[in-house]
Amino acid sequence: MSVNRQVVRFPPSGHKSHLNHLSVRSETWRRLENIHWFNESMLEQEIATWIDKNVPETPLGVQDSDDLTGERLSIPCAPWFHIAGNIERRPADIMRLAPWLDNLPLMTAQRMMHLVIPESQEWGFTLSHEDEVDKQIFQHFLWSRPIPEEELEEGRDRTEGSMIVAFQPPWILSDDDFTEFVNCKTFPPCYIYGNAFSTTLDSKERLWAKIWDLCVRRNTHWFVITTYNQWAFGVFSAGWTSVFISTIYPFDLHGPTILECLVYWVASAMHIPGAGELPQVPEPIAHRRPVLMHPTPVDIITPADSESNWDGKSDAIMTSAGAVGSISGAISDAGLPGLNAPIHRCAPFLEKVQDWVHDASPSYEIGPGAAKVERRCDRLITYPMTDNIGDWLVE
Repeated sequence: MSVNRQVVRFPPSGHKSHLNHLSVRSETWRRLENIHWFNESMLEQEIATWIDKNVPETPLGVQDSDDLTGERLSIPCAPWFHIAGNIERRPADIMRLAPWLDNLPLMTAQRMMHLVIPESQEWGFTLSHEDEVDKQIFQHFLWSRPIPEEELEEGRDRTEGSMIVAFQPPWILSDDDFTEFVNCKTFPPCYIYGNAFSTTLDSKERLWAKIWDLCVRRNTHWFVITTYNQWAFGVFSAGWTSVFISTIYPFDLHGPTILECLVYWVASAMHIPGAGELPQVPEPIAHRRPVLMHPTPVDIITPADSESNWDGKSDAIMTSAGAVGSISGAISDAGLPGLNAPIHRCAPFLEKVQDWVHDASPSYEIGPGAAKVERRCDRLITYPMTDNIGDWLVE
């Protein structure tokens, strides 16, 4: 695939793009720990064996295109098959890249699945229209069946047997970025012992986090990551703690081809007999599958009104909130501003407080350098002493 080089600038050979700024961060609920490689020769042999068994060598007697849906075999394969080429504009952004994937490899893989696997007739690739914050540099197709309206209304938008085809422009996920992503061996935990702050993710780890989150949300362990020019195929373990990833395949791979790998991966996601299965790795039993909790409606009881409406005024009638006896004159006729709850102090208590204030000394000192307290009118006033201040420090 050629790009519009009047707009796009690739990084120099041997350098990363430094443009893959995905908006993800470390999270405590992200379970990914280990990243493994497939045995390349064994994987290619498994793909070739399944294709030979399930894709017939003789003509099926059907047209390359489907008149009802418009899907067709769209990848030219001269000189063996005469398939008209599909002209697409050279991409200058991710929106121009999507048709290259949709109208060429994905449509051909979808047509092949419908021809050789009858139970896949209702399934297909659709471009996600989520309001994604990273949609300018990261998007994905989803292989799934149509979701009934009743399931959508219930929020059940996850389809068992689906598969993700995530893609980024080659000037964002450059050759060196892609290699670093595939060669990553471990995923860091959110918090490392001794560190007060969460772990900062680098470019390759942010992409792994993005794919993990997307697969969990879509309820699929099977995924593909591509720039169209390069492809990698992966699958998460049953407990989501480990992932297996293939080596990077070029778009013109032979034996198996990218199209054969795509069909095999789709069949594996749909649990077609003889196709791939989830890898078996040691992991906690409790980590079988993340569960998305949906809140259930709860009836919230409206709190009852207070039984007391006493406003604290001297002439207010006491309520049944436990106020007994006479109201002391110490309570202002203006009431208690800002207080709605009943406050009652019996007369003997208030008289004791008044006696204590009356018996207090008019003026006294509490040691050197302390404050002098005087009684003026009906309130206590404090102010600092200024005479001989500090003398006690040098005695």
